[in-house]
Amino acid sequence: MKISIYACAPCVALALAAFPALAGNIVVDPNFSSPTPFPTGGSYPGYGAVDGWTASTLDFTGNNTIGGPFWDNGTAPDGISTVGFIQVSDNNPTGSLSQMLNLDPGTVYDFSFAENVRDSSTFPEVEVLLDGTVIVAQSVLSAVDTGGDYSDPFAIVSGSFTATSSTQTLEFRASEQVSGPDQDATWLITGVDVEATPEPGTAGLMSLALAGCCIAGFRLRRKRANSFLSA
Repeated sequence: MKISIYACAPCVALALAAFPALAGNIVVDPNFSSPTPFPTGGSYPGYGAVDGWTASTLDFTGNNTIGGPFWDNGTAPDGISTVGFIQVSDNNPTGSLSQMLNLDPGTVYDFSFAENVRDSSTFPEVEVLLDGTVIVAQSVLSAVDTGGDYSDPFAIVSGSFTATSSTQTLEFRASEQVSGPDQDATWLITGVDVEATPEPGTAGLMSLALAGCCIAGFRLRRKRANSFLSA
């Protein structure tokens, strides 16, 4: 006897309702794509506000598409064609792009992003913070390619944190490593992803719940069929 999965639909709906839905990526504009960045749109060289993100200064942050003056090397992950950038120099020794996240206190979140730097004579010191607490340690980031070479992919950085409040600020901060006239460096960021980590055993418990609902439904239908035949 074949059991149609559609016959279990009401039970499946009930089982799914018993578990919290996974929200997916909670970052607004994770690829720094709006407004349309230079050179596809906007004005040279791409400085300005990016939707969903707060800049330390709009004179040294913004977004680019590939081939822009700041995105001049490295290939972003598949499907990503825009990046955010933070430029640092003597005129702006430290800069940042940040976003307030809506979180569930006590929940563990996984995060990841893709990074590279503009090809130049110096490279920035970079770090990632959550409400001022470092979650990716400061390091000097160098380019994955030389300028004009897009053969290597951006580097991927990942980690996790436990939310301590319903709202916390994720900050990408760059600092000048080498000072002096005509010395500047630029950090490129894209593919920012922050997602709640499923609690251990959640998937297994859901499978058991679904199986139990379908078995119960099948037994009920068989009982009704037997009652009809004996009537």
